[in-house]
Amino acid sequence: MKKLKYIALGILGSGCLACAPLPVQEESSSLANAREVARQTPSPQCEWEQANCELSVTVQNQPFRLYSEVGLVRMESFDPQTQSWQIETERATGEDYRVVRAAALREFIYLTECDQNGNRKIQRYRPADQSWRQLNYKSLGCQL
Repeated sequence: MKKLKYIALGILGSGCLACAPLPVQEESSSLANAREVARQTPSPQCEWEQANCELSVTVQNQPFRLYSEVGLVRMESFDPQTQSWQIETERATGEDYRVVRAAALREFIYLTECDQNGNRKIQRYRPADQSWRQLNYKSLGCQL
């Protein structure tokens, strides 16, 4: 009986020795990569108090400008042939949310949006097909 007790404690105390790692979802790895890039290079940032904000990012040598105002995000891309900026996409953020940070990683643009209560959403934009996807939401994830 004593021997079984020690074996059980040894297994519980040492963790799982033969466990297989859980598969990583695309959003989790993309989000982790975006966080790592943000740690390495400072990304453009807006202050919460700013009613209007302009951020610039580059995705695969393609420059983008992001205009953020209360409730709206507009993104423009630079067309080298015409040497002008063209509207890429517009998206409502909701009345309470404002963009506070933008980062580019591979073929994606990541936006961090916060509301006045400090809740945070991370959105991902893919210029290739002009699609948006919410990757993360965290209550009280922003320090304003």
